[in-house]
Amino acid sequence: MKNLRIFFVLIIPFLASGQELSAVSTKTAILNDAKYREIGLFQPFRFALSDNLEFATHPVLFFILPNLQIKKNYRMTPALNIASQHHLCYPTPLLKMLAREGTGGIIAAEFKKNIPNMFSLYNGILVSREISARHLVTLKTGIKLGLNAGSLDSRTSIDLPVVFQRMAVFYEGFGLQYGVNIITRIQQKIFSDATVELFHFPGAEENLALEYSQLYSWLRNDRFQLSGGFKVVWGEYPFGKQTHLLPLFDIKWKFQ
Repeated sequence: MKNLRIFFVLIIPFLASGQELSAVSTKTAILNDAKYREIGLFQPFRFALSDNLEFATHPVLFFILPNLQIKKNYRMTPALNIASQHHLCYPTPLLKMLAREGTGGIIAAEFKKNIPNMFSLYNGILVSREISARHLVTLKTGIKLGLNAGSLDSRTSIDLPVVFQRMAVFYEGFGLQYGVNIITRIQQKIFSDATVELFHFPGAEENLALEYSQLYSWLRNDRFQLSGGFKVVWGEYPFGKQTHLLPLFDIKWKFQ
């Protein structure tokens, strides 16, 4: 149970879960309203400064995992949207907290002093197109850089699904990400949100990972959303290739 609780704390920043199709998911290039606020149980707090600029951060985790996300929308036509995405994360405090003996320790305590200051920087592009009144398709591509102030021992890696793929850039230097998201209206207030993501780390021994997530969302109104589903993770790890099935659940509130 101890390791299970730690695992869910680690993956919270990475999981993701007449209504507009784009209101269902934050994985599109579309920003719906000017100056809206949105927060979920496992999603970051998002706030729009205008109808084309959004900021996001995990408020609870911010003190041990400082992070900031920015999305800038460049609307091309009513049916076609392009956006740039930029993520900055500083995981050093969290990793040092996990480098200890006993409860909560998943990195050997001997490595705590050797964990350097590290930053990850992601820059990507989202292209969203509404192909019908019931379907919205988004393509994603980006590059993530790992910037370390010193050398990082490979024995400090956290070999857990979802986490391992997000932390790999600190050992490999950079990684490429590609993805497809499809939102489908099933009924008036029920939606399907399917995402496939590929992680590629050129030159690394464990250089590929593939994730498929499937969420079903119920939008009670434009302020409340309930979502549930699953994520399948296939990846190459230091101990071999493995596949994992993880549950997904979230509740989101939107307000202005």
